[in-house]
Amino acid sequence: MRPMVEDLERRDQDRLRRALACKLLVDGQTRQGMLRDLSAWGAFVELHEDLPPGAGVILAFGTPEGPRFVLEATARRGSPVAHSLRHHASRGVGLCLHEPPTGYLHWLVDASRETV
Repeated sequence: MRPMVEDLERRDQDRLRRALACKLLVDGQTRQGMLRDLSAWGAFVELHEDLPPGAGVILAFGTPEGPRFVLEATARRGSPVAHSLRHHASRGVGLCLHEPPTGYLHWLVDASRETV
């Protein structure tokens, strides 16, 4: 069964699953979120409110290793959750990162190696 799951995976970038507190700046307003999934070109942020697809986002977060990052992104799609399931499931938004800096990419590779 495992090979079938790997065949269905559409992403060509490794993903780093971590829980990191973050801030998002959207239309001049700051929002608090929790990063749950990161890659070289995308991120999933657990967020209590919705963001419209295409919204410009500034994502800021620090890492346990020390580096802090400020990344430009665009909201891609949310993950709506039925009202009855909101206590059990994460609600959030997928972000498409724009030209992430080299320092972020190096940190991502190093952090991915540590979790393997």
